[in-house]
Amino acid sequence: MTKMLLFLGIAQMCAAQVCIPEWQPQSSSPYAYIRAEIKALRWIRQAETDWDKVQLPGTKDPRHLVKLVNFYRIAQTVSNDYDCAMTNLQSYKESKDKEIARDAGDLVQSTGSRKLLNAKLVSELDAVLKARRPEEIDEPGLAKSIADLQGTEKELNKLIALQCGSSTFDIIRVEGDGEDAKPVAFTITEKQRATLLREAQELRAEGGLHKTEYSAVDVCAEMLLTTLKKHLPTSAAQ
Repeated sequence: MTKMLLFLGIAQMCAAQVCIPEWQPQSSSPYAYIRAEIKALRWIRQAETDWDKVQLPGTKDPRHLVKLVNFYRIAQTVSNDYDCAMTNLQSYKESKDKEIARDAGDLVQSTGSRKLLNAKLVSELDAVLKARRPEEIDEPGLAKSIADLQGTEKELNKLIALQCGSSTFDIIRVEGDGEDAKPVAFTITEKQRATLLREAQELRAEGGLHKTEYSAVDVCAEMLLTTLKKHLPTSAAQ
């Protein structure tokens, strides 16, 4: 038993990802913020990918113990993934640039809500796993609760996508108001635009490996690509 616990502990350490906060972040730089946002979106996708690995054990499943351990391990990993996403954005919440501070704050809040929602789902499933008899499980109540959580998750995903759309305006200058408003230039250099374009393309390409009914991360990547591919002059500042 001791060897099994030691093995499981080592497996957890190997599976864990290292989440390192940005060193001396340029919190008022739109370019730096979009790069941090892309990193955060990668962690959100990682949380989704990790959660898809969950396999709930049946009472007569010969691999019941292994699946049970994996369930709780994955649940903690997913929670850590969301923490890493928020860590990448925290310093930008205090940005002197009001738009960056707002965008970072909104995305941190939505990501935190996703983390809390997942924790509620884990709690619901935990109650099922701990039930000793079938009659202890309120199946209609459980089904309704999970359906409600899934509905809330879809709404949060849409909100995250909208927040990504808002942040794309951090790197372009717009002239005009209302229906007459139009982008006229990037606020970043050509080299910075090329870097963001490459990273956004990588983010979108990774989406092919993770298929969900609604992927906010894929939508965010598409919006970034649409913006970065615009034929607009870039800033000459270095």
